[in-house]
Amino acid sequence: MILRDLPSVQKIENEVFSHPWTEKDFRSTLRKRGCIGMVNELPNGEIAGFMVYELFKKNLFLLNF
Repeated sequence: MILRDLPSVQKIENEVFSHPWTEKDFRSTLRKRGCIGMVNELPNGEIAGFMVYELFKKNLFLLNF
């Protein structure tokens, strides 16, 4: 997930969740050490899905999917 993906990710987030993360939530979470965002990109470049997780030494916590 890169900055230019955020509008598409935000659109999906708003369509799926009744209490969606804001762009500020995504930015602040992804700035944290060990927090990683990934997108599923279709061949035409459209973002089809995403996930945000926090990686620890022995664990991985899925924060948003």
